[in-house]
Amino acid sequence: VLPANNKNITIDLNGLCLHYSQPLKNNGTMVITDSSDAKTGAITNNSWAVDRVIDNNGTLTIDAGTFSGNQCTIFNNSGKTFTFSNGTIKGVVSAVCNYGGTFTMNSGTVSTERNGETSTIYTPWNYGGTININGGKVKTTQTGNAYTYGVRNDTSAGNLNIAGGDIEVTSANTNWSYTYT
Repeated sequence: VLPANNKNITIDLNGLCLHYSQPLKNNGTMVITDSSDAKTGAITNNSWAVDRVIDNNGTLTIDAGTFSGNQCTIFNNSGKTFTFSNGTIKGVVSAVCNYGGTFTMNSGTVSTERNGETSTIYTPWNYGGTININGGKVKTTQTGNAYTYGVRNDTSAGNLNIAGGDIEVTSANTNWSYTYT
């Protein structure tokens, strides 16, 4: 699904589940919400052949819903903005990949669970960008014996700002487990 460039799009999941075989691409301004009482709306893609559920090349706001994928569930590109205000983002390798953009988490849950290296919120070493965590929960569960990160900002060119929320990392190797509140 590819909305036209520079368009304002609102997606109301209204309790429905959308499963895509290709990433949902945002090239403008996109707001995703769920007006259903139960807030059971979801966007999923659990194929290892697709590396992201949402590819953000604009301004993305998620106010509700569940988003799940394997490699990187939400991919925020350089110079772009992603604000997460409620809902759940689940990943296996990473839930949010911030490749030089600005990611702001105000509430909700972002999580990964894997038997292998995992970084729930990830900025790679050569991209920079900003991660702001104001609230919500970051949860990382590692069932094997590999590197495990709740929030991984691998760059001296990036910014990591934590003003609130919880970060919980659990590893099969208890020497790597920590909780930040």
